[in-house]
Amino acid sequence: MGCSGCGVPSDWTHSRYVRHLADVALGGRPVRIDLSVCRLYCENPSCPKVTFAEQVPGLTVRYQRRTPLLQHLVESVGVVPVGRGGARMLRVLNVRLSRCTVLAQPMRMPLPPLVTPRVLGVDDFALYGDTYGTLLVDATIRLPLTLWEGRTLNNSADGSARIPESRSPAATAPSPTGRA
Repeated sequence: MGCSGCGVPSDWTHSRYVRHLADVALGGRPVRIDLSVCRLYCENPSCPKVTFAEQVPGLTVRYQRRTPLLQHLVESVGVVPVGRGGARMLRVLNVRLSRCTVLAQPMRMPLPPLVTPRVLGVDDFALYGDTYGTLLVDATIRLPLTLWEGRTLNNSADGSARIPESRSPAATAPSPTGRA
């Protein structure tokens, strides 16, 4: 087993303890795995970690009380019907979690990679009084990209921001009369 800090393998046992892991229900019944794991000393004197716990690949993840399979299920349910709805849905699957725990799961998930939008929507609006905002939206997936204060896009530090030309089907389609 390698140290989680430096990767140097170690066989020097510090202590043993039982780790309790929740897993996906089997036959409609909740599953709890009681796993005996070792805490090991790191044999590298320059490593900042003194001890580390052994991990079983595919079954344990550092600082988690759920298996990766159950964690994936909780994340999947937590994204769509968040909060109480997600907790109720998980209860049907025999996973007992509070609504606060279900709400916290989407915050732990990695963000999707950034992709340059093909069609960009721009909307300016009044927040209150003389304060305006500009919203940029990816029109293909219908999600907001950014919100700027003001009605112009020259709010960046060097003033070089500009809106790319639209590539929507309406902008590139030939006119019905044949004239441009």
